[in-house]
Amino acid sequence: MADDAFEFDTSITRTFRGAPGKLIVAFVGSLMFLGICLGVAMGWMPGIEAEQGDVILGWIGAAFFGFISLRFFQRLMKGRAVTIEISPEGLRDYRLKSPLIPWSGITEIKGWEHRTGTYIQIGLDQDTEWELLATVPDKALGLANKLLGTPGLAISAAGTDTDTVTLLAVCDAYWKAHRGS
Repeated sequence: MADDAFEFDTSITRTFRGAPGKLIVAFVGSLMFLGICLGVAMGWMPGIEAEQGDVILGWIGAAFFGFISLRFFQRLMKGRAVTIEISPEGLRDYRLKSPLIPWSGITEIKGWEHRTGTYIQIGLDQDTEWELLATVPDKALGLANKLLGTPGLAISAAGTDTDTVTLLAVCDAYWKAHRGS
């Protein structure tokens, strides 16, 4: 997926910022799904007799989309804050609250397509992965990534001011230039 036609100065730090337009669309979409789930859970759907299983799924969906809506709202309030930073030292995705991942701890970088979108798969060596996934939420994220079929870390250009192809090309160029350091 990375294109060798891209050339980057890998001696500087590059930042990618949040894109409010994309975040607004995602926030409104998550609110719509939250409303549907609440409608099912509370029995507000006209002409639909909700059974106990439907109500339980409605509440689970409401909790999930409520959390997602809250996260999108928090990101909207930060405006155009830096979301991804790529430097000669390593890679940091502020959305995941991850520490700097040194290039030497990355074993591979490749594009990965899943039915929910296109991601950048960051393969990590075992020491870096243990360091990165130190807290319970991080371990849950790592487990979710493995269940989806991607070891290591998956980052997305969604909600940023760039696209996946460019982000992958930048990551790949920096990794190739600095992985031995």
